[in-house]
Amino acid sequence: MRNEVLTFKRERILSEASALFYERGFTATTLDDIAARLGVTKPFIYGHFRSKADLLAAVCRPPLELTLAAAARVAKAEGTNSDRLKQLIAELTSIFLEHRSNVSIYARDALSLEPPARSEIESLKNRRNRVIMDLLRSGVTAREFDVDDLSAASLALFALIAGVPQAAKNGSNRTVAENTPEEIAKLALRMVGARDGKLPRSGSSVRSKQSRTSHAGGTH
Repeated sequence: MRNEVLTFKRERILSEASALFYERGFTATTLDDIAARLGVTKPFIYGHFRSKADLLAAVCRPPLELTLAAAARVAKAEGTNSDRLKQLIAELTSIFLEHRSNVSIYARDALSLEPPARSEIESLKNRRNRVIMDLLRSGVTAREFDVDDLSAASLALFALIAGVPQAAKNGSNRTVAENTPEEIAKLALRMVGARDGKLPRSGSSVRSKQSRTSHAGGTH
């Protein structure tokens, strides 16, 4: 029971901190603001988090952990590379939608993270991106995808997903949540030269003059 109470209190703090970071930005939000929103004093927050920066890391981390877990799981799933890519893009899009405030906060305030936390979160992102790069590479080898530059393709896919939270904020949340993951996944297949798991048509849908060694990842 004690652990459940502590978890509940921690989640309450994270929820209010996330809402304020999203509304005002990390820099413009103080621990006093968070305490006032919760109806508590700052020592209550310090009982669960070392600092405001510690809170920021806890807000930014979940989407990275969830997307890494999804990428690792889908990479081992049965089916073609096209099947796996379609499933993965749909799952990542759903995660970005469900955690849109966390994603937006990380995109805007990542530089405010303390170096150890920033390195940890970057490591999660890089591990996730390597899984996706391996999936793209496997699809190219199997002649399911028609991609000249894996790094450029990965960047394009993440740019596609990263734009979804803002679209959801500006539009109908219900419509976006219900329809977007599947539509984004279908578009992703077309971007890599495949259509709904079928072999690609001649000619690459994703071509770039960028170096193959360029960094892949996107904003989140």
